[in-house]
Amino acid sequence: MDQWEKELKLCFLDEAKQFLDDCEKGFLSLDSDRENPETLDKLFRLAHNLKGTSRAVGFIPISEFTHELESLLSKIKSKSIQITDETVTVLLQSNDCLRKMVSELKSNFELVFDNEELLNKIKILSSGQKLQSAIKSEAIVKETVTESHIVRGRRTVNSEESIRVNLLRLEKLNNSVGELVILQTVLSQHRHEIISPLLLKTITQLSKITKEIQDISMGLRMVPLKQTFQKLQRVVRDTAVTLNKEVELSHSGDDTEIDKTVLEYLSDPLIHIVRNAVDHGLETKFDRLQIGKSHVGKISLSAFHRGSHLVIEIQDDGKGLDVEKIKTKAIEKGLMAADEKLSNEEIYQFIFAQGFSTRTDVSEISGRGVGLDVVKTNIEKMSGEIQIETEFGKGTLFRLFFPLTLAIIEALIVAVGDATFVIPLNHVNETLRPVAKDINSITGQGDVLNLRGETLPMYRLSEILRQNGPKKSSQDSIALIVKNRKSGFAVLVDSIIRQQQVVIKQLGQEIHSHGGLVGSAILGNGRPAMILDLNELVETVFNRSPIKGVA
Repeated sequence: MDQWEKELKLCFLDEAKQFLDDCEKGFLSLDSDRENPETLDKLFRLAHNLKGTSRAVGFIPISEFTHELESLLSKIKSKSIQITDETVTVLLQSNDCLRKMVSELKSNFELVFDNEELLNKIKILSSGQKLQSAIKSEAIVKETVTESHIVRGRRTVNSEESIRVNLLRLEKLNNSVGELVILQTVLSQHRHEIISPLLLKTITQLSKITKEIQDISMGLRMVPLKQTFQKLQRVVRDTAVTLNKEVELSHSGDDTEIDKTVLEYLSDPLIHIVRNAVDHGLETKFDRLQIGKSHVGKISLSAFHRGSHLVIEIQDDGKGLDVEKIKTKAIEKGLMAADEKLSNEEIYQFIFAQGFSTRTDVSEISGRGVGLDVVKTNIEKMSGEIQIETEFGKGTLFRLFFPLTLAIIEALIVAVGDATFVIPLNHVNETLRPVAKDINSITGQGDVLNLRGETLPMYRLSEILRQNGPKKSSQDSIALIVKNRKSGFAVLVDSIIRQQQVVIKQLGQEIHSHGGLVGSAILGNGRPAMILDLNELVETVFNRSPIKGVA
């Protein structure tokens, strides 16, 4: 077993502890409230996710056991069977059993477990029968501390162990560090007013320490996508083997780092999309050969930054979405009327409806109607967006957008008239002062900038924001050169005040609805300023209300 697979398994076992804590809490709540649909939905999702993820990392005993537990929860959820005291007891016993498996697998990945007695109880309850003999309420498994786990009264510590930190604490830490950065910036900007050499030296040292603390606090939240992409490799491989398909997975951008909070919501949606791509999207070997495709299906994963967003794309070269099949199922489930006229794009959105599945059979991989609704729910929790591009017979692309959520960013502080704005530094490729010979005007397109032989559209930030007042000539302005995957352009500002780190503050919903606003920041003078997304501003330049800056 290579190192990355070992790390993958250990990461899953750490995450599984939290899964099982949440499950136990849910099972216990069934004792007092047995008809709560939210609790039942949550428990079913937890079991479904635990089953899929454990299979993805190679822990088949956990996956097979959880598959039976999921079947029982499915029948409870659909009210095919009633919840009784003995049902809750078996659910709790199942949770204890899984907890034991997770604990013991950490020291030996190859362990085999004998859970036949408990599995029989689960199957009996799933069939709607009562257990033949009374079930003792105590858990069938009790954790014990053996002699081998004790070193002079202290538990041995595995150097590869990790701890789970409450995200609220991380939020508080990052907010405090953000405020510290602001105060340190204020001090640095006023250091010219200080005469004492000792105070000047202290401010310099404080600046260094503040930067170190900031890097550490941000590092606690940031994780690379590499491990997640590796997990998806295993998902693709195992799903393909189960379905007797050959699939080739390619990926790029796995060194892209994202906020831990984003990753918490992102992992499950990616697993569901990739598994669906192999199961639903890619044809069988025989069918692919019949229509002139290679017998090997292809799936690609890519991650990159676009403006203030993290973008992840999952693309397959399969059969694409069948709009008529989706429409028929949507009518059958009452999601649309038979005579209702909807565009193909609107019909595609039905695949995200809860319980929606075009499969007629239920397998360990799909068919229960669980999956893509989780994708949409989790992405919306992050104020994200999901787009679908599909061509019948050619394949499907899922494009996921996630907003910038980092607490602190490097930024340019720019002036436009009497207003000050903040531009994330990673949006800007370079800055320059245009010269007259490089500026041309094209009928119907406006001014363009010749940048080393490349022609770029050129816009004034004051005009994009619809601000009134005198304007500097192009030669007296500063051009911010912005390039993305599709194109590039230049934005003129009056001046660049400085480069500094800023703390992102979330906007209210009424302001957030304006396109092109990432958030706000408090500057070194204590005044607020808007953080702008130049890509989004330019794209929506004609569909926006005037935005006021801050002097």
